[in-house]
Amino acid sequence: MFHRRLKACANIVINLTRMIPGKHGEFAGIVTTTLDPAYFKPLLASVLYAADSRSSLVHSNGALFISAPETGIRQGMNLAVPGSFFSRHMRSGKAVTVFSGQLYSTREYRMIAQTTLPYHHLKLNSTLLVAVSRDLDRIFKHWRNSAIIQASCFMIFSVISLAILFFYQRSERKYAKIASDASHVIFQSEKLFRSTYDSAAIGMALVELTGRFMQANRALCQIVGFDETSLCQKTIQQITHHDDLQIDQSLMQELLTGQRDNYQIEKRFIHHNGFILWTLLTYSSLKDETGDILHLVVQIQDITEYKSLQEKLQAQANHDFLTGLPNRRYFMDRASDELARWNRYGGSLTFLMIDIDHFKRINDNYGHHAGDSVLQRFSELCKLQLRDIDLICRYGGEEFAVLLPETNLEQALEIAERLRASTASSAFTLNSQQSIHLTISIGVAVAQGKQASLERLLVKTDAALYNAKQSGRNKVSVAPSRAAC
Repeated sequence: MFHRRLKACANIVINLTRMIPGKHGEFAGIVTTTLDPAYFKPLLASVLYAADSRSSLVHSNGALFISAPETGIRQGMNLAVPGSFFSRHMRSGKAVTVFSGQLYSTREYRMIAQTTLPYHHLKLNSTLLVAVSRDLDRIFKHWRNSAIIQASCFMIFSVISLAILFFYQRSERKYAKIASDASHVIFQSEKLFRSTYDSAAIGMALVELTGRFMQANRALCQIVGFDETSLCQKTIQQITHHDDLQIDQSLMQELLTGQRDNYQIEKRFIHHNGFILWTLLTYSSLKDETGDILHLVVQIQDITEYKSLQEKLQAQANHDFLTGLPNRRYFMDRASDELARWNRYGGSLTFLMIDIDHFKRINDNYGHHAGDSVLQRFSELCKLQLRDIDLICRYGGEEFAVLLPETNLEQALEIAERLRASTASSAFTLNSQQSIHLTISIGVAVAQGKQASLERLLVKTDAALYNAKQSGRNKVSVAPSRAAC
């Protein structure tokens, strides 16, 4: 890109030229075009935001290409003279400059902003400069008027303030006494609060936003086993069980960002002596008058005994009281989950249904106490023979169900046969003088089909068990694999 003056019209124009390469990259010609100054007028006019605004486009050598509006400034005028705003801008090396003073071109006093266009991105051999200016008097006219008004207002305000100050000082002594009385009341209130805080039955603490303890009452120190001095050297995270840190920190962040005013959580603490204790924590924020959080108030209750009782009740709800094995309800829940996983991801999944042969005879001949002993002994035998990933439950009476994840038919038959053989070769002691031998029958079914159903699988497994009993007992029978489960 270069500019020149056309002889025919005596105007400054911009030429854009590009080489045309040949087939092998050699010079094959050029294409050149000339931009008329009128092309830039709408662009320059678009930045004239005030009546006294003026914009110009200037070549990097100082030649004035075009101005808007046209005010008689000569096109082609050389602005690259010492001391001109153009020269100061180019010498600064900055992309954008702002100056105020007398313009070289018109001798007017104006404020001017100049910016150099990035010619490397436009692929030009030289750069262009855009300048926008305004009349200084018009720029500061509003400010001068505003300053006069503000000064007048300040004088009026000062007179009023002096009057107010006079009356304020008269009443200040009155309010000083009121403040003194209020301070005494606050002192007594704080003393009462501290007494209540220290003697509270639940643990209470004042915690910094970082989690560090600031104060702790006696109940909290007794719960966690630290004295107050030692506890105030720790953070609440340091005495929290590592498995509970993530959820606690997530809720803490919501509290600190104002998404919550308070929250309650059950979490585990590490006691000073090293053992784990369960606590119920209630967090709330203490804010200043602007709403910013100053500290956190934490109330802590020891619920270790409650959690222990809860776990015992949960275990009783999910396990058979006689054998200690999972009960039917727990088995059905786990089997449903495992079957859903199998339906989604595939693999192998097999069910066993086990029945103790002629179990009624044991109850009839030796009594129900003997029958209970046999069920307990058989349960222990099964747990020894099965893998950790397998799930066995007492399905009902003398019937047991087994879930074998990631187990194909061949592997399931090996496990079933091992259970059958171990039972047949074991002596089940009834008392110090009597022991009996017993056998079991086992039905086997493998999950098949695109959407296997737990109900159909159990029916199929039960049918295989029935077939084993009907064909002589002490056998392993496999359900037919033709129909989908």
